[in-house]
Amino acid sequence: MRAALLPSTSSSIQTSFSHRPFSLTSIIRRRRPTPQDNKHSNSPPSLLLRRDKSTEPEIGSKILEQLIRPAGATIDHPGGRVRCDVLSAYKGTRAFVYIQNSRKLNSLTTPMLVGLTEIFQHLASREDVQSVVLSSANTPVGSTKAFSTGADISVLQALRAPDEAERYIRNVKDACQAIRDLDAVTVAAINGFALGAGLELAASCDFRYATRRSTFGMPEVRLGIPSVVQARLLANIIGWQKTKQLVYLGRNINATTAHSWGLVDGLATHNREIWDKLIRQDQIAISLSGVQAMKAQKRLVRLWEESDLISGVDAGVESFANMFKDGGLESKQLINRVLQHKEKRKEMQSALMAKRNNGRAEGQETDMDGEKGTMEDEQDEKNAENKNN
Repeated sequence: MRAALLPSTSSSIQTSFSHRPFSLTSIIRRRRPTPQDNKHSNSPPSLLLRRDKSTEPEIGSKILEQLIRPAGATIDHPGGRVRCDVLSAYKGTRAFVYIQNSRKLNSLTTPMLVGLTEIFQHLASREDVQSVVLSSANTPVGSTKAFSTGADISVLQALRAPDEAERYIRNVKDACQAIRDLDAVTVAAINGFALGAGLELAASCDFRYATRRSTFGMPEVRLGIPSVVQARLLANIIGWQKTKQLVYLGRNINATTAHSWGLVDGLATHNREIWDKLIRQDQIAISLSGVQAMKAQKRLVRLWEESDLISGVDAGVESFANMFKDGGLESKQLINRVLQHKEKRKEMQSALMAKRNNGRAEGQETDMDGEKGTMEDEQDEKNAENKNN
């Protein structure tokens, strides 16, 4: 939910950032990107190049919309920023949202939390968006990686009264709830620390994929405050006992443990593997599903999580019926696609069987010709012997 407790080396890293501002754009302009850059990037390689070099979009896609909050903030804005790219490709429309505060390990300031809420509420108003990936800013090669270390500790230190604390924590709640309220499928791509509010943002997503170097934790009690708001989601994901280990003891767990607990859905050796394998597989699967059916399914799952058994079952009946308000247009289109695929496959199998049968018939005819020739040769030999006798 909130601020993170990092190893002692983190403070020195943050200090070095403050004295030596990092600009990814300036580095890329001085030299061409290498495969090693993409390996350590927290963005898809194509998006990294498009953003910083103004190159052409990835093949088959185009940028429909770009949002930056706070509006006009640059990538090295001292208070951090949130960026959203909405892309259209042959696989459908999808959005990529980036937490960008690399000087402070992508910790969350109030403007960033407000920006996250605004961006996800805007994406919820778009009927065409099928999936959203939440990731983090690029950090220099060799530095500490972080999805988000939660609340900026300087913000927490400045809180002096209950009303101030309530305003801040409501910003955390609203950002996480905006992610949960989105009808599109949401995925958190995690590379590095996901602590406090950073872990709550990830828990608010439908799926979480992480690199093996990632670390997860809820260290609030070690700062004298409880883990609240969407930390409640952890019990639904990993169960109460494991949640108690995180929120009572303030312990961090590694990616392997998080995966075994069910907190993480898949692991990758490095960040690029998350994009190239895990997320791409999900996006292909999502693109094959009905847009309206997927949105209805997400609304139904949310209700299942928050209601009793009978209410959830009854809501399912209503959801199924509502899909046929337009005569079941989307369902009929997808069913026809499945039937056409089956028919095409059947035709291909028939053609293959016919080809095999023709090959067998030709082979049998060749064998018969060979046997006939052999018999004629034997008869000629017998005739020659009789003539000599």
